Amino acid sequence: MVFGESSLPSSPLASKDCRVCNRRRIHCDRTLPFCKKCARKGVECPGYGPRFRWTNAIAVRGHFKGRSAPDVSQYPQHLIPESQSLLRGAGEDIPAPSYQSGLALAQQLPPSTAKRLLQYYATNIAPLMVWLDSERNEYKRIVIPLAEKDTILRLAVLAISAAHMSHEDCLPPGFSQHAGEAAILMITERVRQMTECNTNDSQIDANGGITAGILAAMLILSNHSLLKSELSHAQSHRQAARILMNSLALKRPPDDDLTIFLKNQLAIYDVLACTTLFDYEHIQHVTLPHLAQQDVPFGDFLKILHNVTLISLNKAQHAKQPEGLEEELKLASGSTLLAAGPLSQTLTKSSRRDFIRLVQAYHHAGMIYACTRLCASLGGQQALVVHTNKLFKVLEQFDDINASLHNLAWPLFIAGTSCCGDDGRMRIISGLCQTLSTNTRFEHYANLSTFLQELWQSSNSDWTLLARQWESKGTPVIAV
Repeated sequence: MVFGESSLPSSPLASKDCRVCNRRRIHCDRTLPFCKKCARKGVECPGYGPRFRWTNAIAVRGHFKGRSAPDVSQYPQHLIPESQSLLRGAGEDIPAPSYQSGLALAQQLPPSTAKRLLQYYATNIAPLMVWLDSERNEYKRIVIPLAEKDTILRLAVLAISAAHMSHEDCLPPGFSQHAGEAAILMITERVRQMTECNTNDSQIDANGGITAGILAAMLILSNHSLLKSELSHAQSHRQAARILMNSLALKRPPDDDLTIFLKNQLAIYDVLACTTLFDYEHIQHVTLPHLAQQDVPFGDFLKILHNVTLISLNKAQHAKQPEGLEEELKLASGSTLLAAGPLSQTLTKSSRRDFIRLVQAYHHAGMIYACTRLCASLGGQQALVVHTNKLFKVLEQFDDINASLHNLAWPLFIAGTSCCGDDGRMRIISGLCQTLSTNTRFEHYANLSTFLQELWQSSNSDWTLLARQWESKGTPVIAV
């Protein structure tokens, strides 16, 4: 997890340049708490201390280097392999790093400003996080009310809202970053406290309780990193959320609305992110949707997709034929349409048609992905061409593709990998990726276009080779 703290020096100047000035290779004035050159440039100064992030739940720098997070040795190793680094002895007690600076900034916000940031999340960000936005959107219905009471979750929501807003003149310099870092440090301390007390504490488990609030904060912090295109940080948050979710599942299956919803949200992120990753040990322990209830849109699709990813990395398993895969994906599309039925009742006729097209886009993209990863036969290549044509036809048929674009990142990526050499189609995908990044303000979507441009200019059309290179450089492709 995240450890480490930098203390402010007693002198009026910092001992080193801020990271922005250092990256720009200019002289920093080192004023505290933030440099004035960043302020004059209208840039959010990151300060002078180390960046806080989760890294396999173990500290990687500072006084806490090598120190482990809370002990979860009571859980079976095969279910939470990432926790192996957590099990090494931490040695002597280490004082918890301070989160007071970021917390103080949040507490000093006028109540009207804090309320506006929470409302901004509900209005502008929460709709981007679900397949179908409605009054039943759990981010609006459950997460925001919980954030009004839970300090950690509120910090995470305030951080991402402040970063997503086009103007934040009313906020202190560096507010978004410091609020996010405070949330991470408070999560670390909260988890430590939880592991030291009775893990069956009713306050922790009742109606989702403390752990559900932490899980929600982790997912929001991961989106906060994606917003700024800090891909390695986003991956670390996702992995930390997975560890916590697996730990919860070992105690008891989730039975409250919030935890089930968050597990399904994590499953979407986890499964789709793993389609462009290649670490088999990491991928095989992905969080899968909670299908005990039959109202999980794309739940069956995600399970099929994850199975395809696993088989593609396991040379001992035999590849599936496209005919069998297509039948499975058709059934998954049907289950998604059934699950989305109640949610779609408030939509316009045009929006309902576009949701059907969204399901079709994932069906065809799933077939393209499966054929690329599994089917080397002539039948697989023929199916690849057929479903590529069908996917582009579906993209052309949307009544209002901009309204669905935030849910189309993965199909757009797959479409881009399958149209190398077709100038017209490459222009379509490049334009849609650019619009996706502009409309949502999530900077990581711009990386999809950059990746595809590099692929299209390459002499090798196998996108998995390039994705492996990006992953090895610490900049994984995240089409979520």
